[in-house]
Amino acid sequence: MKKRVLCVYDGPRRLWKDDMMLDSEHEVRMRTGNGESYVTDLDVETVKRAEAFHNATEEEKGPWVEADAQVDIETLMFSDPNAFSRAFSERVSLNIRAVLRRSSTDAGSQSFNLCFPLAIEETERGYACTGLPTMIRQDYNRIDPKRRSTLDYKKKQFASATFKVPDYPHRLNLYRLPPTAEITLEQFEQWAIDRLRILAELEACSFRNKTHAETAAHINPLLQKWLPLRSNTSSFSGAQDESVILERQKDHYSHFILRLAFSSTEDLRRRFSRVEAALFKLRFQNDDSRERQAFVESLDLDWEMVPDEERRQLALDLLNATPGLRRQEIDDGGWFKVDFETVPELVESRRVLLKAGKAYVPAREQMSMVLEGFSANLEDGLEAAARALPRLDEDDRLTPILNHLSKNFATPDSTLADSDSALTGAHFNAGSVDLLSQHFPLCMRNLHLNLRKNSHLKHFGRLQYTLFLKGIGLSLEECLIFWRHSFKLITDETFNKEYRYNVRHAHGDVGGDAIRRGRGYSPFSCQKILTEHPPGTGESHGCPYRHFSLDNLLSLLQATGVNDRDLLRGVKEDVERKRYHIGCNRVFDWAHKAQLKRVKEDGSWPAAELDTIVHPNTYFKRSYLLSSGRSAHLPGTDADMTEA
Repeated sequence: MKKRVLCVYDGPRRLWKDDMMLDSEHEVRMRTGNGESYVTDLDVETVKRAEAFHNATEEEKGPWVEADAQVDIETLMFSDPNAFSRAFSERVSLNIRAVLRRSSTDAGSQSFNLCFPLAIEETERGYACTGLPTMIRQDYNRIDPKRRSTLDYKKKQFASATFKVPDYPHRLNLYRLPPTAEITLEQFEQWAIDRLRILAELEACSFRNKTHAETAAHINPLLQKWLPLRSNTSSFSGAQDESVILERQKDHYSHFILRLAFSSTEDLRRRFSRVEAALFKLRFQNDDSRERQAFVESLDLDWEMVPDEERRQLALDLLNATPGLRRQEIDDGGWFKVDFETVPELVESRRVLLKAGKAYVPAREQMSMVLEGFSANLEDGLEAAARALPRLDEDDRLTPILNHLSKNFATPDSTLADSDSALTGAHFNAGSVDLLSQHFPLCMRNLHLNLRKNSHLKHFGRLQYTLFLKGIGLSLEECLIFWRHSFKLITDETFNKEYRYNVRHAHGDVGGDAIRRGRGYSPFSCQKILTEHPPGTGESHGCPYRHFSLDNLLSLLQATGVNDRDLLRGVKEDVERKRYHIGCNRVFDWAHKAQLKRVKEDGSWPAAELDTIVHPNTYFKRSYLLSSGRSAHLPGTDADMTEA
């Protein structure tokens, strides 16, 4: 329904108010001169009534009554009952004011008004307007978008699908078409987590200033483990092999799942676009040359081939502007002409010729153009996903998963598969904790120092430290002994009454059936420590890189033996940019610089064992093994500590 309200005023005094309503399905529209706007018959009738007031004669208006005068309203209303009806029935001219805008090159834009009368005449089919097209009546067969479609079900029964089932002829993917097939919720979450591991490692390599060769050497083993993507030549069936299709389907779906998860904020969109572009670049360089060329040809990008005549005319300029180019390559190799904004990387490094706004790119540099197209397509897709994200608020299945994934982009989540025996063969007891504390990460070392200083920790500090000690292999009996000796200011009765049960409950010795079956709680990961239960006054738990001020953090690092100025400056930059786990990894690399160099040179530790640390117990395990000169593959440790 549409409604028009008419009010007549004499200064601040309102003389008349009424309204007219009309169903939108029965309105008649007349387009204006510009063809974009329209006037409805409801507007026409409203203006006619307003004109009737303005053009009424003195006789039709009747006697004027002062605001404070005492009059008989009924006598006034029925003095001439036909006066207003005659005024409304008169045909009046409708003045439509059209605002025309024109821009001025000298000073901004100017506007002026143009008024012209239009005669509205009533006909058998509606209203007609002199000088403008006839009124357009709505088509009643059109389906209102806000109403349910009432199409014949027989027509829907044999309708063809409106989406295209994606196929994967190439190893690489520009992710232009979203996936349409069905997958389970377990696949939805697990595929996204596996891809998130790779993206987190790529971002960590970037933050730690690794070269492209070092990044490739570090990421390739992880890709084979979490997100494998084989080429067509790896199987006799090529792209039709079921395992190859499944790998590419996982890559396709996981990209769009994370695109949806990381489209909520500008910061997440920017970070996701950057690491996805890095992953695409890495895969593009590692792809087979023939398959890569077939993929590029299938993209149908807006590249203009440079004609032979123009190439010969610019031969000298191309040779001078393109470093490392030989004369023979000008004649033999292909050249593309694109807008210089599409290849900012080549323009920045001065590797192409610029002329008349165009960049002349050799065929060997096509990766930059493909990468720019990938980034532009991804940015548009992220903005579209951000607009569609509010529609998922009512979906209680996907929203928690997407929120969890977006939180884990700061620090990927990690758990221990078998936390009771993280280092099989290494027997720890309550008396060895002080000696082992040199291998603790800063969060646990801070808890240990406060425990030794105050002989007490509050609840969340005790829980965080108890689960960590449980994860490194301290048994329940030894853990109870450790806490009893640490709480030396209280009696045995107080300890047994207030603290003993909590330690047993954390180990799964008491509590519900679910807790006992799961052998208690798992040690806290970095992501859990960063995002849950921030410390309050008098509490010592949490992450020092996240919850400490910079001055207190640097003081704590110096108290634990970290005195390198460059390292402290790097940690400060990481904390300011909210890269807390990167700062922790930076300290670990500095403390074990010699050991890491040795295991990399002799190859005793695979690259998968040297990825970014995202769990306090992983920090302890690596530090302990590196310091003791032992291999990363101790008996039983492969299953004891796995990231998930």
